[in-house]
Amino acid sequence: MKHFISLVLAGVMTAVSVTFSSPAATAETEHHDNVLITYFSRAGENYNVGVVERGNTDLLAGIVAEETGGELFRIETVKEYPSAYDEMLTVATEERTNKERPELKTSIENFDTYDVIFVGYPIWWGDMPMAMYTFLESYDWNGKTVIPFNTHEGSGQASTVTTIKGICGGADVMSGFSVRGSVAQNDGESARTIVQNWLDSNNFAAIAAKKTVSYTAQDVRNLQQFLLTKSTGEDLSDKSCDLNNDGKWNAADLTLMKRQILQSQEVDAVSSATITADERAILETYEKFEQAMIDKDMDTLNALVTEDKTFTHMSGKTQTKEEFFGEIADGTLNYYAYKLNDPVVTVDGDTAALTGSTTLEAKVYGSSGTWTLTTNQKFVKLDGAWKLCN
Repeated sequence: MKHFISLVLAGVMTAVSVTFSSPAATAETEHHDNVLITYFSRAGENYNVGVVERGNTDLLAGIVAEETGGELFRIETVKEYPSAYDEMLTVATEERTNKERPELKTSIENFDTYDVIFVGYPIWWGDMPMAMYTFLESYDWNGKTVIPFNTHEGSGQASTVTTIKGICGGADVMSGFSVRGSVAQNDGESARTIVQNWLDSNNFAAIAAKKTVSYTAQDVRNLQQFLLTKSTGEDLSDKSCDLNNDGKWNAADLTLMKRQILQSQEVDAVSSATITADERAILETYEKFEQAMIDKDMDTLNALVTEDKTFTHMSGKTQTKEEFFGEIADGTLNYYAYKLNDPVVTVDGDTAALTGSTTLEAKVYGSSGTWTLTTNQKFVKLDGAWKLCN
């Protein structure tokens, strides 16, 4: 991904400094009666973590509840899944193949009283468990704010956010967040930091208070002009730009405004049914790579690129993958959200190219901002799997 590092030099006005805080959970977290955290999770034998008493998504949902002050609701099926991992996979595969809707034990009687609903689930074979389809199809989501979150072991969110948008008609479905199951299970503080960063950078207090405002590209330009102490030519008094509720308009608000616009325009690049299997696999590889950068999932990053892959700054400075991934791992490079725009995939045998542009929200070398950069990636198929290459 040669152009990702070049974003450090890509912006001047937009390269503002913002600190994404990570306070520890405290008893002072405000309780929100209108916030609900729903989740499906499974204990027993889980991939990459062994036999566990609490499922990965169960643990992550608990963190979300602590950090938001929302209420928890566990989604449970009437028929329990096998405890053994391989047996569970067999059952889950049959359900997905047959498009089953497993019967649920309980329902949310006071669903209408909740304005903001987190929807949590593990990723099974690149999708939500079929029980989630039963749950999502059981309610009227019109007017709700829906925040998906999931645990995975390399798939990121897959295409589940797009699926949820399709089911939850009339809802404002945000891009949400994902955490590796092994992190949720074995490194709770890192999982908590991911949750806190998402809540902070998306101004969750305003979401819970139903005080969110839709912004446009013109609003971004107006705020930029304001921060440069220039006349905007427009009366700004009818639309607050204090997105982080600190009593002033500053660079942090500008970053949050850009993030909201980015998420409202988010489109899952692999949702088209007209592309070929290889084209879909290439798009999925690229999306997994992007998500792995956000998750700082070094195993997945290494698995998705060739050994000799290099990454180049706009200035011409080239890094090996070890150098680039090292700066992701140590926090020098931090990625929070992405959107692949107008992708075009060209396949020629076992080689391929992906062109288009990628909009990224990131904090790199101390500077935060949202950038749209040209994407021109090459791929090679090795042992049946597509990988990014030079």
